[in-house]
Amino acid sequence: MRTTFAILIGILASLSAPLIGRAEIVVVDEAKPGAVIVVPQSPMPEESLSAERLRYYIGKITGTSIEIVDESKLEGKDAPSGRIYIGRTRAAMAVMAKLKQRSAPAEASLVECHGNEAFVTGVDPIGTLHATYFLMEDFGCRWYIPADWGTVIPKTSRLVIADQSTYRAPSFKLRSGLTDTTVNLDADPTWAAYEWGRGNHLGGWRWWGAGHSYRFMIPAENFKTHPEWFALVNGKRIPDQLCISNPEGRAFALQNLRKELAAYGDHPPELICISPNDTTADKFCQCAGCQKYVPTKPDGTRDFNSGMDRIIAYANFFADDLKDEYPNSRVLYMVDYHSHDMPSLVKPAPNSAFWVIHWMGDQFHGQNDSTRMGQTLTRWGTYGLPELVYTYWGSHTSWSFWPVVHSIRQEVPYYHKKGVAGICSETHENWGAQHLNFIVYPRLMWDANTDVDAWINDFCQKFYGPAARPMREYYTLLEQAAQNGPPQHRYRQTLIPTFTPEVLSGLRQKIAAAQIALRGQDEVYQKRFAFVKAGFETGDLYFSAEQLMRTYPKTHDPTIRPRMVQMMGRALELAEDPQFKHLIGVYEYPLVDDIRKIYEQYRQGTTFATGEFAYFDDYYLGGLTFIDAQGKSGFIDDLYGLSLDGGNTGTLIYCFDTHDNAIFKQARGSLVLTSSTKVNPIKLSARTSSDQPWKEITFAGDGTNVEFELSPLVVGQSEVSLKIELTNSAARNTHVLHQLHFNGQVCPRSN
Repeated sequence: MRTTFAILIGILASLSAPLIGRAEIVVVDEAKPGAVIVVPQSPMPEESLSAERLRYYIGKITGTSIEIVDESKLEGKDAPSGRIYIGRTRAAMAVMAKLKQRSAPAEASLVECHGNEAFVTGVDPIGTLHATYFLMEDFGCRWYIPADWGTVIPKTSRLVIADQSTYRAPSFKLRSGLTDTTVNLDADPTWAAYEWGRGNHLGGWRWWGAGHSYRFMIPAENFKTHPEWFALVNGKRIPDQLCISNPEGRAFALQNLRKELAAYGDHPPELICISPNDTTADKFCQCAGCQKYVPTKPDGTRDFNSGMDRIIAYANFFADDLKDEYPNSRVLYMVDYHSHDMPSLVKPAPNSAFWVIHWMGDQFHGQNDSTRMGQTLTRWGTYGLPELVYTYWGSHTSWSFWPVVHSIRQEVPYYHKKGVAGICSETHENWGAQHLNFIVYPRLMWDANTDVDAWINDFCQKFYGPAARPMREYYTLLEQAAQNGPPQHRYRQTLIPTFTPEVLSGLRQKIAAAQIALRGQDEVYQKRFAFVKAGFETGDLYFSAEQLMRTYPKTHDPTIRPRMVQMMGRALELAEDPQFKHLIGVYEYPLVDDIRKIYEQYRQGTTFATGEFAYFDDYYLGGLTFIDAQGKSGFIDDLYGLSLDGGNTGTLIYCFDTHDNAIFKQARGSLVLTSSTKVNPIKLSARTSSDQPWKEITFAGDGTNVEFELSPLVVGQSEVSLKIELTNSAARNTHVLHQLHFNGQVCPRSN
């Protein structure tokens, strides 16, 4: 690990003068400080943090602490052998003038070094912070995973800064993921997510309100006292959304919003999110006042499912009220999410901005002008207002593999070319199996022209050392599998066809080769690999179990279920291992619960123990029907559930039973359908033994949610069979069945 580095700063991304000669500032040489860090007499918080972090990392790299000096205290003293000026020092005035001459954008940074003086500064304080981390990056530091072992700090006894003039500017005005450099300036030298964000140059425009902000403006607890502030839907007030026209409700929301903005003092957020709660457009308000913003269909009826005009009308109210007091802020809201149409009655205010949400589109095959995302950007771009992309490069539903680097490397330059102002990835922190996404996308968000392959190779070499080659091949296989697989829309289960036994076998070979390469190597490489290997294994175990389950209808091998249970039991052990679990954010909270749920589903099957029971199947790509349904015909195992061809009937038969010497006390169930009963007539039947005829059972529901009660039939019985029959009376293929819930209570059989 201890090698000697002669660091040449500024080779990458230098857009101005070439390096001058071979001069350099010696920062540290053989444990002797050769330079001091100089801060302004009254430093900004970002400048103080920059100086502290620079000293911290220089100490880590060289083992030597250098001094931080107030610029005013340098006067009259012998000049040290080198000075590193941070930020807006008097000495840096000429250097900062260069940034002004460039018309440098916010957060642009400059590292300039001539003779025995180096200037680490930016067009603003945040730019200075970026310049500092770029300097440390050029020293060889990297922030890959927010843990001490996940950060690379080289070791050397001699550290230098070469003569240079290195200018860097961000490609986007907002670059957000796990954290934001402009939000938290915590100087605690620990390895928190904020340090990861600073080291990866996140930042830019700040926002208030999150993606769904109605709930902050008028919290749901106000529904009891002021139901008129909330949406009127089909003649009934509901708390799901707000009434966007009620004047008292608007005034209350504005008052709350002003209180929130006042807390920012002289630095209000550039973006103020006024975006609906997370429900569908059919729950938007239909009162007389709101109907002014409901468009009319060609047949003359009102299109209540078109919510965009109501969203914009509400946002415009706040935009108009705030425009004078907050001239540099924009009101922001989601488009192509709650409502997928363009507005026809209301025009966005001039101080608006749009979140273009990459929610419905394919996450695995990139964006262009022909994709839904590209078309949305084009349509909303006609207003000439800032567009920001909101995407998901760390899946919130898949804690296993989510290899999208091949998409990221295509999408980010495309967004930059389209003039997108900023990007936010809702990056759920499933680091074990998805971390390469988190290493690549911040780099591209800062510089859309980044050489991604070179950056990944640099990561593999620095992070894995002797195992760099097999791990690079491991990532390549992951990306190839995703790129060659079907479209993906957020859900873990839909990845089952992508991660075939052949793909999983190839990945295992690369992991095994990396493990061999690391035998006897440095402990830090071992620890990094152990963590990544655990992330791989959780995905490998899950997909292997799912692939194994799909062989059951042909083999009826009785060992399959125990093997599946064993696999997910091992995955649960990995997820609960303290060496992986203790690191906050590296495995997000739902991971352990989700793996435990899958484990319990496999273990329970359709046989229930004494006490409360709950059976659930989401039917993604067939769900649990392969091993739990005793009979299945007609249905197509579709991406999000079971489908039927036009005119066909599908049948599912289950046998639910109890463990020895136990009987049912209660049993009820529900089905979630995806089409109305007019299109898909449904028939439910049950019996308590195979020698009895099927008895049709009644059910209640609205065509998409069907509830049925089996208690009168099953009380005192040890088993019950359920038959579900659905007929697609339409001419086309239809997605018909989405979920099955079956629950109740089992009690001991009385003697």
